Amino acid sequence: MEMLCFSDVPVMPVTRISEHVPLGGPIWPDFERQTAPRFCRGGRPLDSAPPLRKPVRQFHRPALWGGYLSHEFGHLVAEHITRLLPAINQRTDDVVLFTLPTGVAPEGLALWVQDIFAWLTMPPRRARFVTEPSLAPELRVCAQGEMMGDIAPDPAYLDLLDGLPTHHGLDRQKRLPLVYVSRAGMVAAGRGGHLGEGYLAGLLGQLGVTVIDPGRMPIRAQMQCYAQAEVLVFAEGSALHGRQLLGRLDQDIHILRRRSGLDVSKAVLTPRCRSLHYHDVVAGHLTVSGTFKGPEHTTPREFRHLYAAFYDLPALFAAFADLGVPLARHWDHEAWRAAVLDDALRWLVAQAAPVDQAVLNLIRLLEQISTPDELLDLAEPPPARSASH
Repeated sequence: MEMLCFSDVPVMPVTRISEHVPLGGPIWPDFERQTAPRFCRGGRPLDSAPPLRKPVRQFHRPALWGGYLSHEFGHLVAEHITRLLPAINQRTDDVVLFTLPTGVAPEGLALWVQDIFAWLTMPPRRARFVTEPSLAPELRVCAQGEMMGDIAPDPAYLDLLDGLPTHHGLDRQKRLPLVYVSRAGMVAAGRGGHLGEGYLAGLLGQLGVTVIDPGRMPIRAQMQCYAQAEVLVFAEGSALHGRQLLGRLDQDIHILRRRSGLDVSKAVLTPRCRSLHYHDVVAGHLTVSGTFKGPEHTTPREFRHLYAAFYDLPALFAAFADLGVPLARHWDHEAWRAAVLDDALRWLVAQAAPVDQAVLNLIRLLEQISTPDELLDLAEPPPARSASH
């Protein structure tokens, strides 16, 4: 992958974030005419040159631009750190510059950031964090190896990722027939997810399926499970981006949608696997009334990634039957309904509505549920496919 080199580049700390796009980082020469060094989605630059402030720090060694260390795992892996591996592969001694979220000190970074550095073979000692206006007399940069926006990865980037399992000794591990990647617990925390997924994950484990929760695993352990899997089944969510830390593998990937008709990560996953399948397993979504602020300062009705989805059980059973897992035969409907109700109540509480509206929403839910089955009456049909989120 081509590397560009620039002289005397000011590098500013991040002062603002909008839609996961930071205002900060290198002010490349002739900024508006640049594409490869800038932050892109769908092949087009989305960033803006930050205001120039007088540098108070100067890097005296040749440096590489590593990117913005987003606190969102999915965005970091999918778009912000994808120029790191090709850069350090070409320049083995240069320090690597990173910007940080506003208000975050280097020691406040999530532990998985260091795990990602290690997975991508970058010693932590090479990292330099831009927390004040700085100057890089010699700054090199590779284009993003991949990005969001329905665009395929650079094949040369996949070539580099292909070598990581061998580098880390994962190619000698025994294959796993079926791995289910869960996000159980996320919906109860107010995030998007499938209501009652905890029950599904527990039953799959009882039936011999390897079930993992990537949020509770170091990066290397996640990659080992992904690399070992003959078949990977994801509950739609940010864990899909974790698979982007690996390249091409001889495996099938299945995704259980929580937003009907949305082919999340299709462009980046298709060249990485033998086959890619999406399953519509959503019967509807839990809804609320009123205007309120949710976990991301918006409402679940407007932002589909926050939806709490009800399983379409026949579709769910059919998806796993095709994978050789007889869910229907072992499904305990009473246990599942209890799990759905528990998730639904927790999801509503977590939406951080104004108190009077939160109380009304809870009363509305409880008054209409004399049995857990009636919770399904509150579900709205899945919305038509939308390009947003």
